[in-house]
Amino acid sequence: MPASKTSVNPGRIIAWIAVAIAVVLAAGFIYVNFIATPTVSNIASITFDQSKAVPDFDGSEYVIDDADDLATFEALLDEHNVVPGVYFPAQQADCTGGTSTNIAVTYADGEEAALSLYDCGDVDAFTEEATEFFSEYRNNAS
Repeated sequence: MPASKTSVNPGRIIAWIAVAIAVVLAAGFIYVNFIATPTVSNIASITFDQSKAVPDFDGSEYVIDDADDLATFEALLDEHNVVPGVYFPAQQADCTGGTSTNIAVTYADGEEAALSLYDCGDVDAFTEEATEFFSEYRNNAS
């Protein structure tokens, strides 16, 4: 009896490899975007300014590099699952007279991320608490 010959179809092998790669990429995308919690630790410094439409409001730029203050802000970010550069608070319609806070976060590895907040009263908890944190820092530094 002659030996049976099996033929391998190269096109089929390539198709299976492509499917395997697509599954791995899809799983990675799902993990990174929906499962993994981004980290905000290792903040080296924060630069911020605030503005408000009132006379003589101090709109100076401040730099926070004290470890305790940075840890306080990192804890606030963690508590609310906020990542600078990824978090964009909802816009407040028909709202004037609030406090605007522009934040630039610099990480230990040199990466930077921006965050802009506008607190006009009816805001999410993070915006309210972060605005309070930066307002207190600004008032104590003046």
